Amino acid sequence: MKYLRVLPISIAMTLAVFGVDTAQAQSSITVSGVQYTFCGSENDNCTFSGTGSVVFGAVPPNAPSTMLTSPATFTNGVGCYLGAVSQTDPAYGYGKSCWVRLASATTPVTTTPVAKTPTTTTPTTTTPTTTTPVTTTPVAKTPTTTTPTTTTPTTTTPTTTTAAVATVPASFFGMHYSSAQYQPWPGVQFSTLRTWDQYPGVSWADLNPSSGVYNWANLDTVVNAAVAHGVDIIYTFGYVPPWASSNPTGSCAGGPVGTCYRPNPVAWQDFVTQITARYKGKIKYWELWNEPNAGNFWQGTPSDLVTMASAAYPIIAASGGTTLSPAPQGDNAYQWLGSYFAAGGGPYSDIVTFHGYVGGAPELINTLTAKVKSTMAQYGVSRWVWDTEHSWGDSTWPFGATADEQSAWLARYIVLSFSDGINRTVWYKYDGYEGQPQWGTMFDATSKQMSKPGLAYQQVYKWIVGAKMDSCVLSGAVYQCHLTRATPYEALIVWNVDTMDSQPATFTPPTGYTQYQTLDGTTTSFGAGAQVPIGMKPILLERLK
Repeated sequence: MKYLRVLPISIAMTLAVFGVDTAQAQSSITVSGVQYTFCGSENDNCTFSGTGSVVFGAVPPNAPSTMLTSPATFTNGVGCYLGAVSQTDPAYGYGKSCWVRLASATTPVTTTPVAKTPTTTTPTTTTPTTTTPVTTTPVAKTPTTTTPTTTTPTTTTPTTTTAAVATVPASFFGMHYSSAQYQPWPGVQFSTLRTWDQYPGVSWADLNPSSGVYNWANLDTVVNAAVAHGVDIIYTFGYVPPWASSNPTGSCAGGPVGTCYRPNPVAWQDFVTQITARYKGKIKYWELWNEPNAGNFWQGTPSDLVTMASAAYPIIAASGGTTLSPAPQGDNAYQWLGSYFAAGGGPYSDIVTFHGYVGGAPELINTLTAKVKSTMAQYGVSRWVWDTEHSWGDSTWPFGATADEQSAWLARYIVLSFSDGINRTVWYKYDGYEGQPQWGTMFDATSKQMSKPGLAYQQVYKWIVGAKMDSCVLSGAVYQCHLTRATPYEALIVWNVDTMDSQPATFTPPTGYTQYQTLDGTTTSFGAGAQVPIGMKPILLERLK
């Protein structure tokens, strides 16, 4: 999901790799005496209503001369990138844009790109028109100005979905990253790599560009890197090759044309057979579609995907693989899953997946997870639940404005996900190319340094992996998540949902607790009866017995 974050099929090398000029494009240009209006930068969307003639390329001062494609006609917009607006690069190595001349008087609408949908700028509850997650209205994060209060532990009924104490395994943590071919392996620990949005592309359309033709090199690189680092792989199906599409020229709400429609059933079975045979014993998990409730990824019905799942499931099983359900995104993900199960999809899912783009405070994952599990129970589907893509989003989203807010969101979301009974969580994503949308990133591709959210991820991993976690208790505005280990050790992960760190409340730890750790990695000792400051970023209180 995200700002056309789904970067396009066979997308050209990113601006960061080429170091191209990213100066502002001309607002209008004249081609053969006809005026065209700017409608989008490369890797964004050229969005307009009706029929338009679009040119793609670069003009001075972004290029030494005018380098444009011939005009091509599109309806209701087109992705401004190779593989969508053009199959050839008219200005290799230069920052490109799209300009449109409308057949009618309608003024083109320029939108801000939305990421991997999931991939939008502002969260919405409707099907995204870009690649950003469909979510709820952002939750306000206005800091409280009340006088800090002292909170003591309480025995009130916890807010939880876990029935018993459970040990947090290392396999709970999964990750996306941008490119096995061009970027170093991530510098954080995780046990599962999801292949979606790898560059160069590894979607169905990338790997199977024409009937009977398979280009495996990109996916070979990803698989070899993951195997070398000892992590499991989730391969996610998505993007129907236009040659196999039931509507090869159909609009996909900003996604690559024709790729969101029901595929030819023979072509689908052939691809599933070929890919599972090639990577037998290497790719363990196969996710049946990416974000089918987002129009840029899927314009078919849940029943269509059940038909596809019924064909794919025995093929995947024969290869020794595990089948994951299609993964809808946003706060209405449970509704799409209900439609899928009602159409008969339950038996074809070994694991149920969704994408937790909640569009607000991380505590909203509690509600979404409960609704997903309730929907599963309604249709008699008893499976593990994985959240295979999520993050705070970008800087325009709630908790996305500052590194401290991002760190708070990340830590709270991960801890609550385990408490809610999610069995695996896959972060989106570790890094991003320069010049591309930064969506939940924890590694700065420019400075080559880990950011605060990356440090927070490492701390949370260290805090909880191998520990037994009880339910997380909400008392007033304070969450307390209880941890124990085999050695004499006890801890509480604590945060306050109503305060910002610049205006912390205070908390009185239970008897015997003597120190706390922060998400920045610092440790502070305190004496009996002391109060400690708590804010939006969780701390780890420890009792070293």
